[in-house]
Amino acid sequence: MKAFYVYHDLESKGLLHEKARFVCLSSSFSFWAFFFSHFWLAFHGMWRFLVIFVLLQVLVYKISTVLAPSASSILSGIPSFFLGVFAHQIREKHLMRSGYRLYAILMAENMTAVQLRLFREVGHFI
Repeated sequence: MKAFYVYHDLESKGLLHEKARFVCLSSSFSFWAFFFSHFWLAFHGMWRFLVIFVLLQVLVYKISTVLAPSASSILSGIPSFFLGVFAHQIREKHLMRSGYRLYAILMAENMTAVQLRLFREVGHFI
């Protein structure tokens, strides 16, 4: 069982449940953020972190030009690995800045089970 964090948009608090906005985040490693780092950050609108990530990759590239080819290939994958590991926390901070607050922490096997539990409680799909 994995932990899933459900966030609720505070602006939609007074709206009907059909209009409320929820976001579910998994606490596990994000393969999407690892393999498609730039696209993942852009898709979620995390522009500031995208700029920081690109600058970090440029710095890693500059350092790797001095190293041996085998060491530089390992070094170039480190920023993406850390993004995959910390994707949940990074997206959580972005949501908090955007006006979302923690609604619930649910334990489930997968995202579908979380959405079904939330549907039973709230009355609509995310």
